[in-house]
Amino acid sequence: MAFLLLAAGVVPAQEQEGFPLRDDVRQRLNSIQESWIEWLTSVQEGDAAGAQRQADDLVSIADGLGLPRLPELAVAAAARAERFARENDFEGAELSLAAAELLDPDRAETAFARATVQEQRGERLAAMRSTVRGYWRSLFDPLYRYVLVGDLLLWCLTIVTLLVAGLVSVQWATRGVLLFRDLVRFFERSVPSIIAYTLTLALLLWPVLLPAGLLWLALYWSVLAWGYGSRWEKLAVITAWVILGLTPVLVSEQIRRMNLDTTAQVRAMQSASQGRLVGLLFQDLEPLSEQLPESVALRHFLADLHLSIHQWELARNLYREVLAAEPANAAAAGDLGTCYFYEGNLEQAIVLLQQATSLDPKQAKAFFNLSRALSEEYRFDESGQALRRSSALDAGGVSAWIRTADRSEIVMVAGGFDRQGEIRDELARLWREQESNSDLFSLWRRTMSLPLALIFVFPAIFLYFISTKVGNRSRRIERAWFVEPFETIRRVLLPGFVEAEEDRWSSALGALLVPLVLVAIPFWSRVTYGVPWALVPPKLGLGFFPLVGLMVFMLIRGLRILRSSRSGSG
Repeated sequence: MAFLLLAAGVVPAQEQEGFPLRDDVRQRLNSIQESWIEWLTSVQEGDAAGAQRQADDLVSIADGLGLPRLPELAVAAAARAERFARENDFEGAELSLAAAELLDPDRAETAFARATVQEQRGERLAAMRSTVRGYWRSLFDPLYRYVLVGDLLLWCLTIVTLLVAGLVSVQWATRGVLLFRDLVRFFERSVPSIIAYTLTLALLLWPVLLPAGLLWLALYWSVLAWGYGSRWEKLAVITAWVILGLTPVLVSEQIRRMNLDTTAQVRAMQSASQGRLVGLLFQDLEPLSEQLPESVALRHFLADLHLSIHQWELARNLYREVLAAEPANAAAAGDLGTCYFYEGNLEQAIVLLQQATSLDPKQAKAFFNLSRALSEEYRFDESGQALRRSSALDAGGVSAWIRTADRSEIVMVAGGFDRQGEIRDELARLWREQESNSDLFSLWRRTMSLPLALIFVFPAIFLYFISTKVGNRSRRIERAWFVEPFETIRRVLLPGFVEAEEDRWSSALGALLVPLVLVAIPFWSRVTYGVPWALVPPKLGLGFFPLVGLMVFMLIRGLRILRSSRSGSG
């Protein structure tokens, strides 16, 4: 039994130390564990009716607790569906998938598990659709969406870095011979030819001795070709310097943000605000009070959590502290009135709800709750007025609230759940203070790339002066080393080079970008963080796409070049 609980991600209620929980809340947590064990037994025995009944009980217990979604149990059910599918027990797999969807609706892992089951059945097209649906669902999970956006940013930075390297390669393929010749001539004025060639090679290659030498060599060579470029080429080079300088800073900042947003505390806040009961929810939230003892936003968040799990007294005390610090906080006033409503103190509840509506006349939930409280006091005329005011502000919301609650229930304003961003910012400031106090060198190391990149402006000015003194800054490109019959093949197979020779740098960048993006697609997983899905999504089988894309790109490019050659000769 202990193994099954561990596999399901459930932690016994007794182990949730530190966070205050009433006995009835602990009892509900224990009931969830018991119902889960009964569900496992029913599924293993193939009892469809019993499995459905136990799944409904799980949702009912969690809903009564105020946290109606059970993500870890949903993932455990999805994983069991994959296991049943591998054993060719597709009835058990369907029962598990149905439970997973019920325990935490629209979860990405459930769609991935369904795709795996469909693959085992031989339904490849349906499996691809389910996999795509899983990726789509990931966009609606705050953590997964954040990681996906961060992965996309990192991948784009990789593409830009490769594009800069391609730009430097094009520069040197078209300008390098002229630059090498000019540097040799400059040094030959003072030293013999052999020494001039040695000094030229040393001047060209010294950045390889630096850490990440090839990267700095590419940046340095772009500086060397500065005096030979057109205005647009120089603008592209300056942009490349800034991008390369910013890239390590952006990546470092992204990693810091990722480390913060994937901490147990931040993920627990997200789970609580989404109504998701995870195994260590309360235990993970406990350190926040020690880390941010003065945070009003955190008190408001914890008050909302206590209110959602029906711990009225604890929530009431926290709401009072919030109002003492923020007297104009309408959400806290409204939910403090909610606490009094559930405790049966209707008079005090009405006073606080009226205070909330006066502080925020556009708060539809406060007017709706005020209507319910007035109705309980038989003040039906005033109740009707409050209800009409609420309907005028949010008619759809009022209809939903009436459908999902009976007359003895009201709705949470949940303003504290909306303050997660404030709490996260406070944690980020705390982290920055700890870093600045403990590791100044690390801070400089993360940000030194930009000023170091800008230092290369000075060699650019020096080399521009050299090329001016030498008096040979011709942009004429020598192509004697190309055999004329292969000119068309060269133009097709070397995207960007021909455009650079013709001084069309915007076209050159475009010609380089398309193949670079296609080539980088298979390496997505190697340059990104990876989304922390609990179940690995099946492969979409699109490994052929980059190769096909390159072939289509080269075909279109070849047809355009042939058409241009024919029109030119005509």
